[in-house]
Amino acid sequence: MPYLIKSRVYAVNKKIVDLMSELKQKNIDIAPSLLSDYINARRTGKNADTVLSACDEIVTKWESERKK
Repeated sequence: MPYLIKSRVYAVNKKIVDLMSELKQKNIDIAPSLLSDYINARRTGKNADTVLSACDEIVTKWESERKK
Protein backbone atom coordinates (compact mmCIF):
# COMPACT_ATOMS: atom_id res chain seq x y z
CA MET A 1 0.00 0.00 0.00
CA PRO A 2 1.58 3.30 -1.05
CA TYR A 3 1.54 5.57 1.97
CA LEU A 4 3.80 8.20 0.33
CA ILE A 5 5.48 8.59 3.71
CA LYS A 6 8.51 10.57 2.57
CA SER A 7 6.62 13.28 0.71
CA ARG A 8 4.00 13.57 3.46
CA VAL A 9 6.69 13.93 6.15
CA TYR A 10 8.39 16.73 4.22
CA ALA A 11 5.02 18.39 3.48
CA VAL A 12 4.48 18.95 7.20
CA ASN A 13 8.01 20.35 7.62
CA LYS A 14 9.31 17.31 9.48
CA LYS A 15 12.19 14.97 8.77
CA ILE A 16 12.59 11.21 8.75
CA VAL A 17 14.60 11.56 11.98
CA ASP A 18 11.47 13.01 13.61
CA LEU A 19 9.52 10.03 12.36
CA MET A 20 12.07 7.64 13.82
CA SER A 21 11.82 9.42 17.17
CA GLU A 22 8.04 8.99 17.15
CA LEU A 23 8.41 5.33 16.22
CA LYS A 24 10.70 4.83 19.22
CA GLN A 25 7.98 6.27 21.46
CA LYS A 26 5.69 3.56 20.06
CA ASN A 27 8.34 0.95 20.99
CA ILE A 28 9.35 0.42 17.38
CA ASP A 29 13.13 0.62 17.36
CA ILE A 30 14.31 0.43 13.77
CA ALA A 31 17.59 1.11 12.02
CA PRO A 32 17.55 4.07 9.63
CA SER A 33 18.57 1.88 6.69
CA LEU A 34 15.77 -0.60 7.38
CA LEU A 35 13.19 2.17 7.65
CA SER A 36 14.44 3.54 4.35
CA ASP A 37 14.08 0.11 2.75
CA TYR A 38 10.51 -0.17 4.01
CA ILE A 39 9.55 3.33 2.88
CA ASN A 40 11.06 2.76 -0.57
CA ALA A 41 9.48 -0.73 -0.84
CA ARG A 42 12.82 -2.49 -1.17
CA ARG A 43 11.72 -4.82 1.62
CA THR A 44 8.19 -6.04 2.15
CA GLY A 45 6.37 -8.35 4.49
CA LYS A 46 4.54 -8.32 7.78
CA ASN A 47 7.19 -6.28 9.62
CA ALA A 48 7.29 -3.70 6.83
CA ASP A 49 3.50 -3.43 6.90
CA THR A 50 3.50 -2.94 10.67
CA VAL A 51 6.15 -0.22 10.55
CA LEU A 52 4.56 1.56 7.57
CA SER A 53 1.17 1.48 9.24
CA ALA A 54 2.66 3.10 12.36
CA CYS A 55 4.40 5.69 10.16
CA ASP A 56 1.10 6.44 8.46
CA GLU A 57 -0.60 6.98 11.83
CA ILE A 58 2.15 9.36 12.95
CA VAL A 59 2.16 11.37 9.74
CA THR A 60 -1.65 11.55 9.70
CA LYS A 61 -1.51 12.95 13.24
CA TRP A 62 1.06 15.56 12.14
CA GLU A 63 -1.11 16.49 9.16
CA SER A 64 -4.17 16.98 11.34
CA GLU A 65 -2.18 19.08 13.85
CA ARG A 66 -0.91 21.25 11.01
CA LYS A 67 -4.46 21.96 9.80
CA LYS A 68 -5.46 23.38 13.18
